[in-house]
Amino acid sequence: MCVSFCEAGQVGGHAAPLSDRESSADAEIEEAEGSIRPHEHVARVQVAVKDAAQQCGPQHTADSERQQACAIESIAQRRRRAVVGDALDRLHHEHALQATAPELWRYGQHLAGEVTAELEAVAHAIAPGPRILLVETPTSENEGRTGFPQIVRAETYVINHHLGAVISQSFSATEQTFATPARLLSLRGAYLDANRKGVTVLAASGDSGAADVRYNGVTYYLRPVTSWPDSDPLVTGVGATHLHLNALGTPVSPATAWNDTTSVPTNEYLFNGSTGPDPLASGGGRSVIFSRPWYQNSVAGVVRGRRGVPDIAMSGACNGAVDMYQSFPGQAVGWYPTCGTSESTPEFAGIVALADQVAHRRLGLINPYLYLMSAYHARGLADVTSGGNTVEFRQGRGNTLHKVRGFRARRGYDLVTGVGTVRGPAFVRELACLAVHPVRKLRPAQIRACLG
Repeated sequence: MCVSFCEAGQVGGHAAPLSDRESSADAEIEEAEGSIRPHEHVARVQVAVKDAAQQCGPQHTADSERQQACAIESIAQRRRRAVVGDALDRLHHEHALQATAPELWRYGQHLAGEVTAELEAVAHAIAPGPRILLVETPTSENEGRTGFPQIVRAETYVINHHLGAVISQSFSATEQTFATPARLLSLRGAYLDANRKGVTVLAASGDSGAADVRYNGVTYYLRPVTSWPDSDPLVTGVGATHLHLNALGTPVSPATAWNDTTSVPTNEYLFNGSTGPDPLASGGGRSVIFSRPWYQNSVAGVVRGRRGVPDIAMSGACNGAVDMYQSFPGQAVGWYPTCGTSESTPEFAGIVALADQVAHRRLGLINPYLYLMSAYHARGLADVTSGGNTVEFRQGRGNTLHKVRGFRARRGYDLVTGVGTVRGPAFVRELACLAVHPVRKLRPAQIRACLG
């Protein structure tokens, strides 16, 4: 089953919890657990499809539970393109975000566009047959100060009620925008709960390259920063690549790290005719909150003593975007290009849902297996060795041009695309084979058998 959050994420597949899984949290994280008080109630849960009155019948529109059931049935059984309508449009107007902020998902003018991308990317592009539950919260997430408590309550509800096994989140806040590190750590209850109960949690690494926005949501930090929750060691951070394909979808050259900062057509489309540059690239870097988790010891030369993000990457370039069908008030009905880590994260959620299905169980925290696969040069991983997330932009007095120097893609792990991207069929088979075993108990012969 897939669940999508707005301030939102996705969740997929049912199976027994991994009672014997070793916690991947380091001592710092374990100490933080005692200060977190999980919440019991979800703020709002809604599931919507295009024109619910037509798809589910007018008799359902006044009954939220029947409408949710009808919507889930429509997505799962009819495999229709899932889009949202009046409810999310109303949510957008009630909790509007600043239109000048640079996050890619804001260019669609509606939170509805973000959710449409989440649902279509998972349900129709990668894993066509999951059940999808869309979970919304009523308060927008504003760079670490508001919204996250409601998100934690919603995710805790989903986890505790066994509503799915893969959570995909396409929102984040720059770590430095939280009032204090303790404030951020106090919001980790859902991820600690997910880790105990074998639920995989994914999060987008951001669309501003090595930079990211300040608390005002408009201006950027002038030094490399990272965002949360993708920096959380209990979360899989997902970056973005640029695929180079011909008209038939056949690769003509290896994938590169996504960076459209200086792409004039992309800037003109996203920023009302501006030719740029604007920071449009795969987010990544070293956390200032979390120390290096044990599963990144093999890449200590890159992450040093800190948690490094992302962990993996999927297609997300705007110069080569995916088309999403959108039909909600405020814009013309039709196909719209969608890009960024809000594209790549639900794509990877679909991949993990397929691996859950092959393994016949929840896989839980998959990060240790990703780094194990990279160390063994698994065929399911495609290394990304070109590109980077250095970005440029103008801001401040005189519209000064600034450059935030980021990181380069390289052989093995890097702070732009993680361990690389996937070769889907092989990756699903290999991950499913490895993740049914506690990673620290895997013997070399077992690893080779899974990757052979």
